[in-house]
Amino acid sequence: MKVSTFRAILFIILFFLIDQIIFNIYKFEHNDQAYSYGALSKLYSGTINSDIVIFGSSRTMLHLDPAIIAKNTGLSAYNLAKDGTNIYQSFFTLKEYLIYNSKPRLIIFEADINQLDLNNKLRFEKDKFKEYSYISKNVADLFVPSPIERFSQSLVKSQFAANKTSQFYTFITKTIFGNKEKEENLKDFGGWIFSNGAHLKKGTVIEYTTFKESIFQLTISTEKLKLLEMAANLSDRLRIPILFFSPPINYWKRNDSIESGLRAIEKIAFGHDVSNLADYTFDDDFSCDSQYWWNEGHLNIDGARLLSKKLTYDINKLIKVDESGQ
Repeated sequence: MKVSTFRAILFIILFFLIDQIIFNIYKFEHNDQAYSYGALSKLYSGTINSDIVIFGSSRTMLHLDPAIIAKNTGLSAYNLAKDGTNIYQSFFTLKEYLIYNSKPRLIIFEADINQLDLNNKLRFEKDKFKEYSYISKNVADLFVPSPIERFSQSLVKSQFAANKTSQFYTFITKTIFGNKEKEENLKDFGGWIFSNGAHLKKGTVIEYTTFKESIFQLTISTEKLKLLEMAANLSDRLRIPILFFSPPINYWKRNDSIESGLRAIEKIAFGHDVSNLADYTFDDDFSCDSQYWWNEGHLNIDGARLLSKKLTYDINKLIKVDESGQ
């Protein structure tokens, strides 16, 4: 009896050590803090599977709190938006998500008027996906890896084996010791927003209190508009409602170029069977109101919470229409 008990304890200890060694040797290394929470790893391992999935840049990442959306809609939500992301990367991430995860009930896709500008400098950060090239042919097609890169990327298979081992270990420990999350696993984590929220503490406002409204001349990129159209077409084909989301702007004055861009977004959003638009570009609650802004392009946590709550009204209306079939 004592020998059996000793062997059981030894097995558990060895299992724990091997699990940690494998996981740490083959874990994905990313410079971006958000990626350390494994959102892309979860995407490609097919473990997100949320009712509502969100795509966009930092102006969606930091503005939409999935916990608030989940609470007010009764549906699970995951924010896959990423700072520095352009519309090409958002659309690529959306397509990859739909391959490896279950069909969501709603897609929220950023349609930021600023992103559609021809001179917008945000780029497709392909390197963020590079380590998944042995899982996804779409990712592999983005690169022509060197022999060394091929070898290093092959370790990704070990990573996913390690993930499965780690998941089993987590299940066992939670069953025995309870579901107590580590401190670094932030409460209600549902995507990027919490892992990058250190600068969005409650009450944080930008240093200046007076906004100087700018006259911005927008030059719409037809290629970027085509990507919005492609996202709408994809949703139509799969019969997944898509809500295009236009985040608020705090310092632009309305002019013909901006109005033209907004009309182009509206034409796409309302020109498809299952698409719609939540346009907060010049929303009165946010425009030129410094109490809700962290910097010129991003809300603080109070502004993000207010915007997330407001968006849930649009989400609930869209879901009710979808359910009624009207």
